[in-house]
Amino acid sequence: LTLSGTLDPAPMNEPHPFPPAEKWKYTQHHPFKDTYKTNHRSVYLMGARLNAVPFFQTFDGPDRNATTPTRDSSVTTVQALYFLNNDFLHEQADRFAGRLLKEAPDTQARLSRAFALTFQREPSGDERARLDAYFAAAREKLAAGGTPVEKHDKLIWASFARALFRTNEFLYND
Repeated sequence: LTLSGTLDPAPMNEPHPFPPAEKWKYTQHHPFKDTYKTNHRSVYLMGARLNAVPFFQTFDGPDRNATTPTRDSSVTTVQALYFLNNDFLHEQADRFAGRLLKEAPDTQARLSRAFALTFQREPSGDERARLDAYFAAAREKLAAGGTPVEKHDKLIWASFARALFRTNEFLYND
């Protein structure tokens, strides 16, 4: 959310949008399971005791039913698939691409901005060269596939953003 520019840092003052009580049909065998989208920090997420928020379940979130002084850490195939296929992640990558296109005038400036925001560093010469080759190849494929030229930048930068979001440097603190 921070990279895409959509994080709302303000406290969440509005309640979650529960359905009206007359529409509740919750029972022991049909418990409340809704999750609510939010652009606020995760501390404001509503969490039912019996059902973990799917994102937290995938990424070793805390057990809300027990004291958790330390949490296990895992790297699983499900986590990798999340970063490849999740709609929320694709949405954030699209927004990050839009942010880069708006904030920087050309490819090299966008690369610098993307690396500064994502990794707090400049891309190396080797990274720049490999990414220039990637952008050229992506433009060729989009043109060969008949994608209108005006859509190329947005699609290429969104693809680049998704790749950044999957890097170890972004995901893990060393």
